[in-house]
Formats: sequence, C-alpha cells, structure tokens
Amino acid sequence: MNITNNTLSKAVKKEFSKTPTQLINERIILESKKLLHLTYRSVKEIASELGFADEFYFSRYFKKAVGCSPKNYREKVGISVVAKMSM
Repeated sequence: MNITNNTLSKAVKKEFSKTPTQLINERIILESKKLLHLTYRSVKEIASELGFADEFYFSRYFKKAVGCSPKNYREKVGISVVAKMSM
C-alpha cells in the first residue's frame, strides 16, 4: 500500500472510529464466540486456532472482553444444533 503504519492507523481510526487494535480484538472475540457456540472444540483447541499459545491467557483475554470465562459463556449460550448435526 506504500503508506506507513501511522498513516494506515489514522485512516482506519477516521473511517471506523476505532483503532486497528480494537478492530482486531473485536474480531477475535467474535470468532471465539462463534467457535464456542457452533463447535464442540475444547477451549484449548479454540485458543490455539486463534493464535494463543496459552489457553489460560486466552481465557483471561476472553473474560476481560466478555465478562465471563469461555466455559461459562458456552454454558450460557449452549451448543448450537448445527454443531450437533456436523458430528
């Protein structure tokens, strides 16, 4: 794109009213919620798939953003019928 990181960051902030880091964090949380709801994968597998080396760090990251642990989130929302059909 031939622009600096700073210029890109300012353009993103102007367009979306959020920093690139905020957008990335939102996307990671959205993807983790999707995987918790639509699959039977363990929290460890989901953490690894999303690029976290440590499942405990992922759990802290998720809890800070959502307000509950990944395990509690899955218990609240349940596992989708779609996940049951894909087995």
